[in-house]
Order: sequence, then structure tokens, then C-alpha cells
Amino acid sequence: MEYQVPKQCISVSALVTNESGEVLLLRTHWRSDTWEMPGGNVELGEPLDKAICREFLEETGIVIKPIDITGVYMNTTKQVGWEPEQ
Repeated sequence: MEYQVPKQCISVSALVTNESGEVLLLRTHWRSDTWEMPGGNVELGEPLDKAICREFLEETGIVIKPIDITGVYMNTTKQVGWEPEQ
């Protein structure tokens, strides 16, 4: 399948804890001053559960199976632009 630039910006992240209640957080090379949950952008036509599994595996090397969704949120502070289809 050829990569297509999405017309929307949808992201996913995963909250993963161990038996002690500790949370798995990452430092990324582009934001090394913060810790964050693994995740990233959803590809065009990709289901959310598949997207988080792919992103988590890419960032940690760990295979996960999502068990729940915490919510869907909108960031209205950033504008996402696209060109209308001709």
C-alpha cells in the first residue's frame, strides 16, 4: 500500500502500566526534554486500535493488545489545512 498524506490529523497514545502501577513513558529524540506516552499519527484509513499497536511497536519494540479507550479529544488550538479536491 502506498503512503498517502492524511487529510486530517488524528493521533493515538497508549497508557501502559505494570503490576506496581508504574507508567511506561518515553523520551523521543525530537523532544528529549519531556517524557510522554508512546503514540503517534493515524495513517489514512487505519483503525485506531491498529494505529496504536503499530505506533507502540515502532517506538518500544513491544506488542500490545488495547483493552479500552479513554476518550476522543480535539485540539482546537492548531489549524490543519488541506486543499479541496478538484
